[in-house]
Amino acid sequence: MTELLQDQEGLAVYMDDILIYSDSEEVHEVRLQKTLDTLETAGLKLNHDKCLLRQRRPNYLGHCIDERGIRPDEAKVKAVTQLEPPNNVTDLRRILGMIHYLGRYLANLSDVTKPLNDRLKNDVTWAWSAVQEEAFKKATGTQEITELTSEIEAYEKAIHESRPISPTKLDMVKQQTVQDAGLQMVQNYVMSGWPKYAAKVPNKVKDYYTCRHHLTVSEGLLLYDDRIVVPRMMRSEMLQRIHDGHQGIVKCQERPRCSVWWPGVSKHI
Repeated sequence: MTELLQDQEGLAVYMDDILIYSDSEEVHEVRLQKTLDTLETAGLKLNHDKCLLRQRRPNYLGHCIDERGIRPDEAKVKAVTQLEPPNNVTDLRRILGMIHYLGRYLANLSDVTKPLNDRLKNDVTWAWSAVQEEAFKKATGTQEITELTSEIEAYEKAIHESRPISPTKLDMVKQQTVQDAGLQMVQNYVMSGWPKYAAKVPNKVKDYYTCRHHLTVSEGLLLYDDRIVVPRMMRSEMLQRIHDGHQGIVKCQERPRCSVWWPGVSKHI
């Protein structure tokens, strides 16, 4: 399925799960029809009962996606917070699989779950001590996860409200992001997961692989931490804006660090 639809814009594909996204209903209809035509030509049929069309807030691979970005599915979070401590290694493997779903939302998860992962080693006899119990409660705590979800939403809101860019220019960036095949591919990876090895990443987006943990999608924009990733067609214009006022090289480089980013931006100044 991935190979069949790999050249189509605005799609994220994981095995037989297909997510079609866009900034407008008109573009969405075009992409939807093109996808349906491609599947029909390939002789593939969809289960109508499992298809969700024209959704404003779909759940995809356990993540809730809307115009504000990506956040954990509330049902998944609830399931994690209601987990009971494991009685054996098999239970622990299942529980860790559920906890790791929240990995992108929880800071230092590997450190928090280390006492739990240590119980999975072949040369370790099963035991559940106070150390494991504390790690388990911390990794599945309702308060920690709820606070984190609220912090994510507040952080995204603060980022969008503080950008030194006009609404008109912001809309242009969003439109160009949709038309930028490279950024669309990066957004697909951000939403559905990056390949384990860089060799599996197409050359035109390889520069994003090393910084993949800094990338998020929010309100139609690709972000590097709290900076907008500028589409290729707008980078020359952005460089000109950065140099306006004949500032020194250091000050020029400080400006993009505050608001915009793309691979090698410092070298282009």
